[in-house]
Amino acid sequence: MTGSYRVVLVLDGGEHSLSIPVLGLNHIAEQHAALTNDAKVFNWIDVAVGSGNSALLTALIAQNKPNLTSDISTLVNQIFEQNLTISEIVAHHFQNEELLLDLKKHFSFVCHDVAMNEPYFFSSTRPTITNNAILDVIHACANDRVMNEKVNISKRQLAYASLQMRNPIFHAANLANCLYHDESLIFISIGSGLAHDPTEEQLLVEREHEKFQQELKQHKNWHYLRFNPIIEKGDTKEQLVNGVLNYFETELTTMELR
Repeated sequence: MTGSYRVVLVLDGGEHSLSIPVLGLNHIAEQHAALTNDAKVFNWIDVAVGSGNSALLTALIAQNKPNLTSDISTLVNQIFEQNLTISEIVAHHFQNEELLLDLKKHFSFVCHDVAMNEPYFFSSTRPTITNNAILDVIHACANDRVMNEKVNISKRQLAYASLQMRNPIFHAANLANCLYHDESLIFISIGSGLAHDPTEEQLLVEREHEKFQQELKQHKNWHYLRFNPIIEKGDTKEQLVNGVLNYFETELTTMELR
């Protein structure tokens, strides 16, 4: 991004790790276009980091294609109207010949190395991984065991980083600080939903969020926006869509950088 700060988009893994950021970013794009007559809202993202199913959206953003806003509108339709599975959506947007090397923005995809029992990162700062197919990396990160099992990258067994790093905010901060050490950073973090009676995974995500709020006090040039709407397990699709859109509309008018 041209200017005095860099924007880091951080997308959680989880049950709604594709639907919530797709709805939220689509709403932001629509509001941006209405105010500025400029549909290229994603030009301001410098780094995209994703865990779980949000790896698909991370890859689309990192491709930096001129029709990205249209792609995200298509995703909304595929998720909520066509009821496509994550596997079907991925196959629609990516071909086998597309490599991490082809991505235009800085990125990091977060998954789990099963044998080592630790997070594994496909990041733009690691040139040795850039010959891997984007499709394989998304399969490795997805919250779908069948997709995970299709992947064999460097003889590693990779899977969705459920409890290991569902909220990758600290990893994103380390990556962005390495890339833009002397510049101001704005972190836009989008969660995958929080229930009134949260699950263990959701509690871990919130702990990372709270820890990062404390970490911000050590960095005067870091700023943080966190979006994580309340989503209940029994919500219908219509309730989810309306709840997320109302949440983003309210938050965008009241939220301040912290």
